[in-house]
Amino acid sequence: MTKESLLFRDLDRYHRMFRNINLGKELHYQIGVPSYINIQVLIEKYRNCQLKLRELFEEAEVCKRCATFCCNNTIPNEIDFAIFFLSNINPEINLDGKCAFLLPKGCSLPGDLRPNICLRYLCSEEKDRLKELDKFEQFDKLQKEADSLFHEIESILRT
Repeated sequence: MTKESLLFRDLDRYHRMFRNINLGKELHYQIGVPSYINIQVLIEKYRNCQLKLRELFEEAEVCKRCATFCCNNTIPNEIDFAIFFLSNINPEINLDGKCAFLLPKGCSLPGDLRPNICLRYLCSEEKDRLKELDKFEQFDKLQKEADSLFHEIESILRT
């Protein structure tokens, strides 16, 4: 890639990131009290599900052995940002071409509140590892539960 094309790629990435942050703030601010109470319950369930996934990943050493990061150019959507704001999370953002939350010390987000894309993607090598350890069904169930909760939250935010 030329220097110019890299610059345009980065500018586009910055623009999408900040657009999603602003849309997330708008969704966060427009939610009414009854919806706010319902959504907080769902966010708590969502975070508990993520915590179980994180524990499963730790136990199975998912991603720890890998030399490359799949978290590359990840841009969370506005629902992810709304969830962060509703959870009083203001993560450090890194816009150097990798995942926006990947810092030298690891992810800047709490282990129980990663963007939905981070929960949905797992490379084939790590899926195979979970299958070898007889943990894939547990992973699949938790992943589907988290995805379902995310879409419930999204539904409330978009109404």
